[in-house]
Amino acid sequence: MEERRRHITLKEKLTEHYQKRDFKPKKSSASTYGMLFYWGVTVSLLLEGVLILIPNYFKTNSSENSNMINYFCAQLVAIVLAIESISNWILSHFSSLHYVKRETKDKYYSNATETPPGWKPCIICMLDAPPRSHHCTLCNHCILKRDHHCFFTGSCVGYHNQRYFVVFCFYNCLALAYGSCLQLILLNEEIPILSEAAIFYLPPVALWQLFTGTTTVMHVAILFHMIIAIFCFVVSFLFLAWQLLIICQGQTSYEAWKQISVYQKTSLLDNVYSSLGSPSQFLLCLLIPGHRWMPEDGIQWTTETKAGKKHSF
Repeated sequence: MEERRRHITLKEKLTEHYQKRDFKPKKSSASTYGMLFYWGVTVSLLLEGVLILIPNYFKTNSSENSNMINYFCAQLVAIVLAIESISNWILSHFSSLHYVKRETKDKYYSNATETPPGWKPCIICMLDAPPRSHHCTLCNHCILKRDHHCFFTGSCVGYHNQRYFVVFCFYNCLALAYGSCLQLILLNEEIPILSEAAIFYLPPVALWQLFTGTTTVMHVAILFHMIIAIFCFVVSFLFLAWQLLIICQGQTSYEAWKQISVYQKTSLLDNVYSSLGSPSQFLLCLLIPGHRWMPEDGIQWTTETKAGKKHSF
């Protein structure tokens, strides 16, 4: 008789399943978590502001009929800031114009069989990449004038979406500062900062007071949300400041770290124009979200040697 197959229990199946799983964090997951974090903070802050913070402010800080114009203006500001942030997130996330393609080299070296001067071969993409391009293991593409990979937008910041990323950080700073101020105003009304009760603003103390019933769930939730908003504001501000600094210097983050300055323009305005476009174009990007073409193609760059000689690649 054939031996009967031993019945595997559910516990054994689960044990075998988890033994085979790889629990090491993957690089590709970082972008997913970063994007989820951004959307979670943005949507929750918008809903909290529109439904709780702004109504509460005008309920306790206004006269009869609460000056409805100011109330609607405050609501409009919150919605506009959220729209601007989300729109520029979309422009940054879905930008694929800065991918290096096989056709990229044909624009200037259509008949070249070898790697052009100043270019470098990418063994992963199996193509020649122009100067200032680098391969991103997360995007799995070579990126024109690659600056860095942003986990919050889930994409690389490169030549064609750097200005959208700058505007994205700018509106993030405004939205987070606006929301944090409203959160602080609401908490300060119930728990004044300049009082003995201000110890509540320490997270462990807030949790202890919640467990002992001396504060409410809403106050603790708003406190932790405010801490997250302030943290995100600091991160956005630092990213914005860094981007503006390297743009004025005519560098990418990689070039700034490696002290490469051969691609700097002759003037500050030229450096800004090369990364953000003309003042009118950037102003439109700042006010009205939408795709607009850059002044150059991000492929060919002019370098200047110490002797003052210029070379185009």
